[in-house]
Amino acid sequence: MLVKDGLLNVEKMRKNALSHEQVYSQLRQKRIFHLGQVQRVYIEANGAFSIFLYKNRNLVYQSFLLKTKNWQIHFL
Repeated sequence: MLVKDGLLNVEKMRKNALSHEQVYSQLRQKRIFHLGQVQRVYIEANGAFSIFLYKNRNLVYQSFLLKTKNWQIHFL
């Protein structure tokens, strides 16, 4: 899981040799412009991204925050 509840899993990104820019690019292609919209992002065995959004969620903008050592919030 690359994103959970709007937080990037930087350790999982590192293990999959993915940069923030690559993840953001995939989200922008789906017209997603803030991680707060995203419930989950998975990288599939074939390299494709599966993106799941919150339904009817009011977007709350948050500042940069390191929640734990492996999860981060970032603005796109």
